[in-house]
Amino acid sequence: MPDTKILKHPVAAEQCASCIFRTDGNQVELRAGRLDKIREYLLRGKPHRCHGPATKGHQSKLACRGGRDYQLQLWSRMGWIEDATDEALEKRMRELESQE
Repeated sequence: MPDTKILKHPVAAEQCASCIFRTDGNQVELRAGRLDKIREYLLRGKPHRCHGPATKGHQSKLACRGGRDYQLQLWSRMGWIEDATDEALEKRMRELESQE
């Protein structure tokens, strides 16, 4: 389960035009094995910074929307959150914080 600090990272409202998680063929190509490494740390609850041109100047502040959607899908399938939504993640993180 991700650390509750994940909520402190604002997420881009939508995938940028070159998002590595796009499925329409417009994503940036990564070197062999890089996407697997990114998916691995996403699964552990770490955010991926958005590197898209629309976020110039905000790169260190916004988490990648595509990366967050990937996390939400996985955590929902694993039963960690009720649904693959930001709201479900926030609800679960608040529950975990109250248990500490």
